[in-house]
Amino acid sequence: MLGDPSIHQTSFTLEDVAAIRWRFLVLGLFNIALGVAAIILPKTTGYTIEVIIGLSLMFAGFADAWHAMLLRSRQGYMLSWVSSVLLVVVGTLILISPIIELTSLYLAIAVLFWLAGMLRIGKGMDIRPINNWPWVVASGMLMFLFGFYIMYKAEPISWPLMSFLVGISLVVDGWSRMILFWVHE
Repeated sequence: MLGDPSIHQTSFTLEDVAAIRWRFLVLGLFNIALGVAAIILPKTTGYTIEVIIGLSLMFAGFADAWHAMLLRSRQGYMLSWVSSVLLVVVGTLILISPIIELTSLYLAIAVLFWLAGMLRIGKGMDIRPINNWPWVVASGMLMFLFGFYIMYKAEPISWPLMSFLVGISLVVDGWSRMILFWVHE
């Protein structure tokens, strides 16, 4: 006897996606808005780029955590949960530690991109029967490559470029979520 079926993870089905497709639209639009803010706000406001990057990562992490909690019995739940915690922790570190040496922030964001990229690739493979799984994998690969780029450039990379990379990553992630909404209309 297996016990409570809600404890065991099951695969995503097209019916599952159709039932929650509006959530993917909301999360996709939210991530795209955060990404656009991360790209545009540093150029148009007096806020420091570190604050904008930190808030963008934290809010994206909270949105992912909300989504993950609603998918507790589906495959990919743990990957979503770990990814959301990672985004919140790094965003919080960037916000509360502006005096940390700049190298530490570059390292934190590069590691975040590597780990979150691998988690997204894994999540894309977990939801493989769903039509947009290649977009989720592509989003993860982009984050992973951004992490390598940041580590390669290290100190010479500027904060506006860092903000741009975070913004592009959030926009691509939002787009990959919105594809689910459009595919299942």
